[in-house]
Amino acid sequence: MPSFGCVFSLSEKAGIKEGDVVVDLGSGAGHDVFEAAGLVGDYGRVVGVDFTPEMVEAATNTARERGYDNVEFRLGDLERVPLPDDFADVVISNCVINLTSDKSKVFSEAFRVLKPGGRIVDADEIAAKVLPRSLQNDEGMWCKCIGGALTEHQYVEALRKAGFVDVRTTIYGSQTIQWRDREIVIRSGIIEGVKPSAEA
Repeated sequence: MPSFGCVFSLSEKAGIKEGDVVVDLGSGAGHDVFEAAGLVGDYGRVVGVDFTPEMVEAATNTARERGYDNVEFRLGDLERVPLPDDFADVVISNCVINLTSDKSKVFSEAFRVLKPGGRIVDADEIAAKVLPRSLQNDEGMWCKCIGGALTEHQYVEALRKAGFVDVRTTIYGSQTIQWRDREIVIRSGIIEGVKPSAEA
């Protein structure tokens, strides 16, 4: 079951398999990274990227304490991911991309670091309708991971613009919030896209 805006067991839902190279954008304390590490096995690799030094340090320490040899955490901006081109089989993110100011740039970076045929699996908040400008500009709503939410159409278009194909969304739940005199529906879902293979 999902929490509001986030999805539990994202790595399993992402179809990560043994031997995959996985990148988690906005890895935080490393929960999804460690989950993915168990799926990729000894021949796979998982890299978490986060812009908070404290989180990177804490996650690195946890990995060391738990003996994870197939994971690492890097400090970096999601709009300038510190990884080379064609690096990963799967890029995941769990309720983080909606917090970024330039989502198009984040999706472009995800596209860049993916190998041909690789895919992005982004669990995030999805607005049922375009959010009121007053809500989008509210700092508190951004901190609650609501103010930056895109609609399903906006997410799909952003991924397609970045170069992804076979873009689709899956909705897992929704919640209604009150904003001034309006009711706003925010959904929890997964947005997926595929980087075309070299033969495409």
